[in-house]
Amino acid sequence: MTLKPDIQEVQFSSLSVIDSVGKVFVWRDRLFRAIYHDAVSKIRAVLDSGLFEELTANGLFPKTWIADFSLPGFGMVLEHQRYSTVAYPYEWSFLMLKDAALLALKVNIIARKYGYETKDCHGLNVIFDGVTPKFVDLGSFVKIRDGYMGWHAFEEFLQFYYYPLRLWAHGNGYVARRMLLGSKLMPHVSFLKYKNPFYRIFRSDWLERIVYYYYRFRSLSGFSPADIKAKFPGIVGRLLATLVSLRLLPLQDVNLDMWTRKIEHLQKKANKTLWSEYQDNYRNAREDLSTPRFERLIHLFAEHQISSVVELAANQGVFSRLLLQRTKVNRAVCIDSDEDAVDKLYVSAKSNTAVPAPVLLDFIFPLVAHYGTPAHTRFQSDAVVAMAITHHLILGAGVPIERVFETIASYSRRYVFIEFMPLGLYDGKRSPPLPSWYHQDFFRENFCAHFSLLLEEQLEENRVLFFGSKLENSVHHAA
Repeated sequence: MTLKPDIQEVQFSSLSVIDSVGKVFVWRDRLFRAIYHDAVSKIRAVLDSGLFEELTANGLFPKTWIADFSLPGFGMVLEHQRYSTVAYPYEWSFLMLKDAALLALKVNIIARKYGYETKDCHGLNVIFDGVTPKFVDLGSFVKIRDGYMGWHAFEEFLQFYYYPLRLWAHGNGYVARRMLLGSKLMPHVSFLKYKNPFYRIFRSDWLERIVYYYYRFRSLSGFSPADIKAKFPGIVGRLLATLVSLRLLPLQDVNLDMWTRKIEHLQKKANKTLWSEYQDNYRNAREDLSTPRFERLIHLFAEHQISSVVELAANQGVFSRLLLQRTKVNRAVCIDSDEDAVDKLYVSAKSNTAVPAPVLLDFIFPLVAHYGTPAHTRFQSDAVVAMAITHHLILGAGVPIERVFETIASYSRRYVFIEFMPLGLYDGKRSPPLPSWYHQDFFRENFCAHFSLLLEEQLEENRVLFFGSKLENSVHHAA
């Protein structure tokens, strides 16, 4: 007997509200796409084309099949392979954004072979399967005219991918990531003025008008000669239509191979931050190196048969990779706010069979967009690991300990592993004076307000492990 969901049982995605093809929904931890009646023939054509087969064969699109049920109001339901971790574009590192841009270009290079292109080009169409980007919007594919070599989504590609990557490559990751937050992307004129001071002498409204007509002109070959004549009556329309027919109209080609090379050549300036080299000594050319401290936590993970973990302030993710290699953990999310450390994590994970999901995020003060699901909900796991971070937050940044524990608890479904640093901001040689209230009893009292204490154990001179289970009334109040 085939199970069929009731329309009231499904959970529609908040990111699928303006999709003209259908709606994405989750049912019983499975991912589906309900297709509107008037879009069924279009989607079937894409599925039956060589395009879809080539994309899936090359690992560029999730495995997809037609479900054996339908929903009221929809003509067809597809089921997609579901990925356990979804990081939004503003949570990607530089190299992740770069690989997503290259994916968008590769998908369109293949689509052109079959007479298709993507009608949009934003990062919400991409999900990372570990460290492998996948294009996930089946409804984005649209047919193009024979001979058309433009790309209707080219402007969005520039604004969403190229402009932020250029800024980031020049060292301005702060601005680049914030450009990915909302629906208002960086205007062409703003990028021109950033790129070349010459443009700053001109009024923005003049430049905006010029840019507007430039990109409208570049899209003319996407229209039929008849449409062009209707849009531009008289001799101008006839001339443009003739040039389009003869493929002689200039500025119509978007050379996807050239743009691929252009993106590939973008390199972020070498940078050294306070934490970018923190875990370099934990790794060699062949493997991640463990420590007695790591070994103790690995034993606890194995003893309690924990299957998923989110590591906060994970740096290069060495510990999470050890968990994936040596325990029953099958899903690890590594969150860190240092973009260089996350890029190192991303690169090293590509050559490693144990692949944690990298996320560039300040978990206490995260970037938050108007769309989607909060980070602590998307990345919530059976256990949270927060090693050598609470003293920086409490003593260094002045974050109230209640806020620290509330936030950590929000990422956990059951367990937490949190280190207390009794010497505070000790650098191995000296420790700044500690406030009178900062001591182990203070830490324990606040820990027990959110978690049931299962183990308190000194691991090193300046590391005390607090292992606990989440209390049912421990809720997340932070913004």
